[in-house]
Order: sequence, then structure tokens, then C-alpha cells
Amino acid sequence: MSLSFIKENEWDNENIESRIDNEARVLGIQNFNFSKCGLNLSFTGSLRLIDAIKIVYELEDSGFNMYKECKTVLGLSKSNIINMHFTINKDSACCIIPVVEINNDMSEEDAEHLSEFKSHIVLMLSIWKNAILKRWIRYFLDYQ
Repeated sequence: MSLSFIKENEWDNENIESRIDNEARVLGIQNFNFSKCGLNLSFTGSLRLIDAIKIVYELEDSGFNMYKECKTVLGLSKSNIINMHFTINKDSACCIIPVVEINNDMSEEDAEHLSEFKSHIVLMLSIWKNAILKRWIRYFLDYQ
């Protein structure tokens, strides 16, 4: 393997990692930390509630049909009754963790909507994370 190939390959990897960093920024992933070991990719970070909802609703065939629950949770957030964000871990068994801080009392119905919303969006974000990692792996494979 020639030295020029190694330098060129390293340059391609840096360009791919910059592309991934830019995509993460556009997606709204805060505190983004990308790791790569061969083709084993992972990342950590956090998503604000609104960015998580945007990601899930933009997925093709998302099956995210929770209009009432979503509207309730956004209303609770806007009213400062809750603060909600999502932590993205490397661990695939529990890769998306919803973090909810409840600042005020809420009705039983609102609490039920929040609970249903939380479990469904975590599932959808986990599917999204796996899909985005597969896309990013494709970037590296295309340059090999």
C-alpha cells in the first residue's frame, strides 16, 4: 500500500467525518460526539424535544400518528410545565433516554399523553438512530 493511498484515504475519512458532523448539526444533535472503530460507528448527544419531533415526523413511513399526544406534550413544554429532551447513548439496548423534568402539576389525561408519547418517540428515535448509522457506514464503504 503506497503512502499516497494512505494519505488520500485519511483525507477521505476526515471529509466523511466532517460531513457527519454537519449532518448532526443540521439535525439539531447537541453535544455530538462521534466515534468510529473500523466500521463500528456510534455517537452520543442530546436532542431538544422539538428537534426529536421534527426528526420523527420527517421519517418515511414513520408510523408516528400521535397528534393528540404530541400536541399535549408540546403544550406542556411551551407552558413550562415540563422540560423534555432526549439523551443519545452508544449503548444499543437503551440508546435513547427521555429526560423529563416536571415543573408543575398536570392532569391525569396530560400525564397519560406524556407517557404514551415518551414510549413511542423513544422507539421511533431508536429506529432513526440505527438508520442514520447505516447511512453513515455507507459513506465510509463508498470510499473504500
